Amino acid sequence: MMNIISNPEIVISSTGRCGSVYVAKLLTSVGILCDHESYFGPTGKEIENSFVSKREGLHKFPKRIAESSMFSAPFLKTLDSKTKIIHLVRHPLKVITSFTKDLNMFNQNWRDNKSFVVTESFIRKHIDIENIKDQLTAGCAYYVLWNRLIEEKFNFRFKIENDVKELFDYLEIKPDKFYQDKKCNSYEKNHNDKAKIITWEEIPDSFYKKELKIMAKNYGYIE
Repeated sequence: MMNIISNPEIVISSTGRCGSVYVAKLLTSVGILCDHESYFGPTGKEIENSFVSKREGLHKFPKRIAESSMFSAPFLKTLDSKTKIIHLVRHPLKVITSFTKDLNMFNQNWRDNKSFVVTESFIRKHIDIENIKDQLTAGCAYYVLWNRLIEEKFNFRFKIENDVKELFDYLEIKPDKFYQDKKCNSYEKNHNDKAKIITWEEIPDSFYKKELKIMAKNYGYIE
């Protein structure tokens, strides 16, 4: 069984809904064997092979040296200084749409959302969004606060919308072939009722909306 203490050589950390499965498969395809939510899972404990790891076939590879997981964010400071931490980001409106509209998270009845109650319990344990009643505002707060956890310790930021050559350059590799299906785990690919992307105008004005716009600008998503 793999262990958090063993410190993976590379960790991809994100809010989730950013392409973490894709990056795990991408790195594995170029010889950097990468797991998904097995070092860091929603229970806060390492597991031998996560559900997604098994579903995507990543568990078949021995000696995995990298981990891609949204659940890593609260633990990045515990990693060895030699660990390369890649901050994976996606446009905030798309991330918030996926969490709130597609997955129905961050509402007041979140405990009834059986599919994601464990995930949301983990999130709420590590950031304070308990008193935010509006779902979209809570989604804004999550994006801001979770990314701030990652910002405390990371080596390289990669926007999922960008050319993967940027990531390869950081890792100092030049593969001839690599995995290319960015929608391998997307709601858009697996469902017919994907929600329309929310707009800035639909999000109520709040402190976290302002902070989200600042972060989006810093990440290069808005002017």
